[in-house]
Amino acid sequence: MLASSAPRVVDIPHARLMTFSELRRSNYEESEIAAALRARHIVRVRHGVYASAAFWWTLKPWDRDVWKVRAHHLSSRSELIYTHVSAARLWGMDVWNATNDIHVAQRTRHGDNSAGVVRHKLMIPEEQVATQDGFRLTSKDRTVVDCAKLLPHELAVVITDSALHRGASRQGVSRILEEQAGYANISKARRVLAAANQLSESAGETRLRLKVMKWGFPPPTLQYEIDTAIGRHRADLAWPELMLILEFDGETKYNGTAPTDSVLLEERKRETALMECGWTFVRIRWPQLDHEASLRNRILRAYNNAVYTHGRPPAA
Repeated sequence: MLASSAPRVVDIPHARLMTFSELRRSNYEESEIAAALRARHIVRVRHGVYASAAFWWTLKPWDRDVWKVRAHHLSSRSELIYTHVSAARLWGMDVWNATNDIHVAQRTRHGDNSAGVVRHKLMIPEEQVATQDGFRLTSKDRTVVDCAKLLPHELAVVITDSALHRGASRQGVSRILEEQAGYANISKARRVLAAANQLSESAGETRLRLKVMKWGFPPPTLQYEIDTAIGRHRADLAWPELMLILEFDGETKYNGTAPTDSVLLEERKRETALMECGWTFVRIRWPQLDHEASLRNRILRAYNNAVYTHGRPPAA
């Protein structure tokens, strides 16, 4: 008796999604697809949409959220516009602490009713809709407005900082807010825009700045440039008159991953060069942002020491 042949390994190209129908058209049997899932050679990103496991598990969690939106687009048969957090992710904006629900605006009553999809009944002018890689999504400016109206303040400012840093227009956002005057949560969205700063380069820098302002410190200068013996350094947040720097460790981003030895070595070199110039700094890593009392005390001690050394800053 001839032994039955082993099922083929399902091969999905790197950095690509494939639907169940595409796999079947590639001559994979249902049993082979099921076996590949059990063996963890492929992963189900969304119902009927798959990716190579070797690719999927190399992605950072926030990058996987982007690919989940792409998977939804592949699986959806409706005419959709991606909005809110989903649009922000597709634009490459920093999104922190938001759910991975898919946000869409539907034009018909018979749209997507699948799980994990938030449907918005929105009238979106065509000039506030963009097309990117086959996706229809809200423009950067409209995305900022929608997120600012929907999300808690800190989350919304993170997205707005990132959007402005990546080309959204403060004037364009203001214009949409004026057009929506009288709508729900417009005052909330205006406060988000007023708090935003396009010089912020990461979600961590934004969160740190918001905390510093909430605690009553004078507004720091962002991306302040300092010449040292080993070159020019840009401080994330600084009070130049006090020669005090708050440095957020971008290597940790959202998940608190420990920096590498090479990163730590470069940090020490920069810190030594800055100290030789008379600067004091407080280095802050991602997990410390959630321990407000201890973080505030660290910054307050450094600030008071700098005031004692250099004198009080001039009144604003």
